[in-house]
Amino acid sequence: MTRETIQSASILAISDIHCDHKLNFNCIKSWQDQNNEDNTLIIAGDISDKIEVLERTFLELKQQFKHIFYVPGNHELWQSDRNKTSKDKLNEILDLCRFADIYTRPRKVEFLDANKPPIWIVPLFSWYIKSHEGPGSLFKKKPVIESGEVQDLTEKLWKDNYLFSWPLDNRDVTTVAEDILLLNHDTLKTSYDAAVISFSHFLPRQDLMFKNPNLAHRYSRFMDPYPEFNFSEVAGCQQIEAQIKKLNSRIHIYGHQHRNRDVLIGNTRYLSHCLGYPQEREKGYLPKTSSYPLLVY
Repeated sequence: MTRETIQSASILAISDIHCDHKLNFNCIKSWQDQNNEDNTLIIAGDISDKIEVLERTFLELKQQFKHIFYVPGNHELWQSDRNKTSKDKLNEILDLCRFADIYTRPRKVEFLDANKPPIWIVPLFSWYIKSHEGPGSLFKKKPVIESGEVQDLTEKLWKDNYLFSWPLDNRDVTTVAEDILLLNHDTLKTSYDAAVISFSHFLPRQDLMFKNPNLAHRYSRFMDPYPEFNFSEVAGCQQIEAQIKKLNSRIHIYGHQHRNRDVLIGNTRYLSHCLGYPQEREKGYLPKTSSYPLLVY
């Protein structure tokens, strides 16, 4: 694994920028006014399922930021070509990242301000475990479904069920999540000599999904626009949290839920800052501050 050190003024983060939507791509173009040429941007997945949109987005952001870190979300791994798998798509994306100088592996960041201690930025590849797949799922029963008020349409609505395919060539694993998390093997074996900011697309903990008076959440508008859909079934897995603990991350950034969170649990600050879909911002599910990256360090 490379030990390359990079320099930066600040670290910013965002996820779920969904640049298939013209309004979202125009939004990221507007970041040009924010003078980020010395800054580093973390993107915690879900840019687009189209390689050409990914490439166009990377080119745009490379003009604005000094460095970019990225891990794919579930949208990137959608594969419409039936002759290829999502595993093939991931390899294509990683090739694009190497070509475009987008970091998908850890780098040590030294700051232009010599008084700021260095940190490591550590990307984590991830996936989710469904309730029937075995231990580690973040699934929680949804009262409105359990009571029969609405029909559970989760499996029918979830596009991964139609556009994602991942052959389990490794006989030692039983779930896609296990297989994808193995991509972090070298990352977890590395010794880090400074504080760690890690990030994944998928959620590492169940309690990050729900409003909890015992946790210091900063919430956007708390509403459920899709009562017939149980997001917890496809949210993430506990094995991501185990990797975060192994890294002893000071900050962990994640996405996927399209809801913003800022929660301190133990010694780790969990941050979610999503651009989301244009209609989510219009309806107030995400605040106006979602329209630009969050300063995290």
